[in-house]
Amino acid sequence: MNNRELGNYGETVAIQYLVGEGYDILAKNFKCRHGEIDIIAKKDDYIIFVEVKTRRSLSYGTPAEAVDRKKQMKYGKIASIYIRNERLFDSSYRFDIIEIYISSCDSYTINHIENAFQLTNTNIYI
Repeated sequence: MNNRELGNYGETVAIQYLVGEGYDILAKNFKCRHGEIDIIAKKDDYIIFVEVKTRRSLSYGTPAEAVDRKKQMKYGKIASIYIRNERLFDSSYRFDIIEIYISSCDSYTINHIENAFQLTNTNIYI
């Protein structure tokens, strides 16, 4: 499995997990000029922007460590565009990371980090 296939597999696993946990999937691979957010979901009164990180090993650190401050700012810009496009100005939102550790072809572990990072209103360009 190459990196793209691994990423697609991880996103599929993450969507199945989220649906099983009662989330509604609003968008998958939402793209704009600033980049892409893997999954946008809704649960209760929250719009949740989810970054999925899938790894075979921890050689380069945990998957969540790959979401540094620069990437967080980028996700904030992308989220702002989605919020504006969908006119979700009165919604609460959060940024989650789902780490998927692949141990064999059919075996994996999921670590869902809710509210993995926060951006202040000055970082969100709505």
